Amino acid sequence: VRIAESYDESVFIRASIKEVLTTLAIAVSLVILVIFLFLRSWRATLIPAVTIPVAVIGAFIGLGFLGFSINVLTLLAIILAIGLVVDDAIVMLENIQRRIDEGEPPLLAAYRGAKQVAFAVIATTLTLVAVFVPISFMGGNVGRLFAEFGFTLAAAVVVSSLVALTLAPMLCSKWLRHSPESAEGHRLWAFSERILNGLTHGYQRMLRFSLNQPGLLLGLGIVGLIVAVVIFPRLPQELAPTEDRGVIIMPVSAPRGSTVEFTDHFVKQAEE
Repeated sequence: VRIAESYDESVFIRASIKEVLTTLAIAVSLVILVIFLFLRSWRATLIPAVTIPVAVIGAFIGLGFLGFSINVLTLLAIILAIGLVVDDAIVMLENIQRRIDEGEPPLLAAYRGAKQVAFAVIATTLTLVAVFVPISFMGGNVGRLFAEFGFTLAAAVVVSSLVALTLAPMLCSKWLRHSPESAEGHRLWAFSERILNGLTHGYQRMLRFSLNQPGLLLGLGIVGLIVAVVIFPRLPQELAPTEDRGVIIMPVSAPRGSTVEFTDHFVKQAEE
């Protein structure tokens, strides 16, 4: 007698987890690159970048404490959290850097800057937690699927907030320095400065237009809402998108009293 696997679901699960881990690495790299392009300082980039692994480790500790597992949905939550966990640290960093550029010593600027934006960081964190945690309490199959998803996101956001309120100010007091005026002569700095100034001026023009045309923007918002209400019922609704795994499952029922040879003969015909 020979026993063999006819269908192994773990192959697809391992492949999915591998793809998610690859996406996680790409997301972390892109986030750090974007931070560097806008901050234009490796010292400043390291501070919010440090919050990413700390928040991810904290999220996994929360998973273990709650008895959850590492699966596709929890890893997806980690990927989504990558862009959220650096926000608080960036807010803290920029406020402290502003005070340092105004002439305050780094340690004093870190203390006053952290105190100045601490409430905003806490409020943002509580808002995100209030959005993600209720997902975990949904009923039915959807609730069972997303229970770990919501708690993982909330855990990552909470840990990142704690890091932004504690570790980030300490690193700012040690690593940040007054932005030297001579850096403006550097080619990369000058090139990025022109791009950022162009973006700033473009945003100022858009903001000015928006403030001068409130009726137009309100009308566009109402039109968008109507379009969303009309299109939503027409969209296909399903629990999960269709996935092509290269497998066809076909139930076959043989007549009562059929022998193994008889069944095997017709199953081979069905396979062909």
